[in-house]
Amino acid sequence: MSLKQTKKSIFDYIASMSYGIMKLVRILKDKAFAFYGKILLKDIQKNMYIISITGTKGKTTTIDVLCHILKALNIKFCAYTTSFEIVNDKKTDHVDKSSFLSKQSRSTMPGRAAVHKFIKKGYDNGARVAIIESTSVGLYQHRGDYIEWDLAGFTNLQPEHLEMHGNSFEKYKKAKGILFRQLGNHKDKRIENEKVCKTIIANLDDEVSEYFLSFSAKEKIGFCLDKNIEQKSKIMGIDLFKPDSYQIDNSGINLFFEKDNLIIKSPLLGKFNAYNLMLAYLIAYKVVNTFKLDNVKETILESIQNYQGPEGRMNFLKTTDGLTIVVDYAHTPDSLENVYSTLQKLNYNKTIGILGSCGTMLRAVNLQGITKSGGVRDMGKRKVMGQVVEKYCDKIILTNEDPYGENIIDIINDIAQGIENKDKIIKIEDRQEAIKRGIDLLEKGDVLVITGKGSEKSIAIEGGLRGNLIEQEWKGDYNIALDYLKEKDKTII
Repeated sequence: MSLKQTKKSIFDYIASMSYGIMKLVRILKDKAFAFYGKILLKDIQKNMYIISITGTKGKTTTIDVLCHILKALNIKFCAYTTSFEIVNDKKTDHVDKSSFLSKQSRSTMPGRAAVHKFIKKGYDNGARVAIIESTSVGLYQHRGDYIEWDLAGFTNLQPEHLEMHGNSFEKYKKAKGILFRQLGNHKDKRIENEKVCKTIIANLDDEVSEYFLSFSAKEKIGFCLDKNIEQKSKIMGIDLFKPDSYQIDNSGINLFFEKDNLIIKSPLLGKFNAYNLMLAYLIAYKVVNTFKLDNVKETILESIQNYQGPEGRMNFLKTTDGLTIVVDYAHTPDSLENVYSTLQKLNYNKTIGILGSCGTMLRAVNLQGITKSGGVRDMGKRKVMGQVVEKYCDKIILTNEDPYGENIIDIINDIAQGIENKDKIIKIEDRQEAIKRGIDLLEKGDVLVITGKGSEKSIAIEGGLRGNLIEQEWKGDYNIALDYLKEKDKTII
């Protein structure tokens, strides 16, 4: 072995040892914070019904629907999602500096016992139900450890954040599975002298649902729209919640359960929202049964029927002269497909799309501790996103989203690679100017679809000597579009 090879071997060995030590320290730190959270909660968890919802898409909408129902039932609760948190009936956007979790981290499931602290804050403000959105990264990093979950809900699983899990869908799935394992690790509790059994509710139309239903729980409920699983669900010991028929069209969603004399109606659009509604409905009934509430069926159904959707998800702006603008959080190929395929059924004349993609932090490290050049964001999805929007759009405006430490034009060019007809493309780095240009292109009967940020009120960039995260204030896609329409003397319907 040459001297050069020997030096390289020694360097690789030292680097490997350093990585191992750093990983061990991180794990011990994460576990220590979780244990601190357990001490903070003490006996609080014994008196609370604690729900967590995980999956790739639909978590925030499902929780928002559920909160709407619980409020109508006068049940005190606390909740947080990617977009907002609710404590004592006060709903706060996460980028609002007064919100509890925004002080902890920009991530959905912050560390340093933040989730435990949030549950305690909710309880101190009168909440008896806690609803937590769980992420694969947060679960993997022990941020849900020692929380005595009573119900775990699963929406769906799609390839996202794989770069944080060694580019492995299987590892991503197993990280989500931590929630369901934690659920089974705790004994059933008693709330108001009534035994509360552990419950798993999962979307059977998703290919990996059986994995999540395989974990231990006294009660397992599966919901679906299409899968013929009646016989199999009996063998698996799963209670099945499936409409006998359904209608999903331009007027909204109608789910018909003839045996139960039940019709779930909603003005929301899209099949994906039907799944969110069913999951929220099932969880609401578990809460109702826990607290022994009677005669609530009509209240729940009316609440769902009156629900208009969360901020930043399929939000419509319409003018009296026939212009339509839709703002949505969609930022992956699957979610873009859901949005555009739903809007296609509304038969607009022309469709104009505005999108960008999340950038990378140059100092980012994935869950395996490997530093990536360009960070750990999934850059591979950009080309596919371009392919999706090209199927539906007559014009495509590529712009800024959350660049972090990456060059905006590089991100734009990555998306453009997926768009075969280059004549469709307009590149505008300034997102506000991109929205204005999109509105200027609209004619009667057209729709402008603005995706990527939803209700977010900040843009993430990397800055400073250490390349730390900086939150630039952002008025919000909806508000910018609304202001520009007013500037153009448009009348909003």
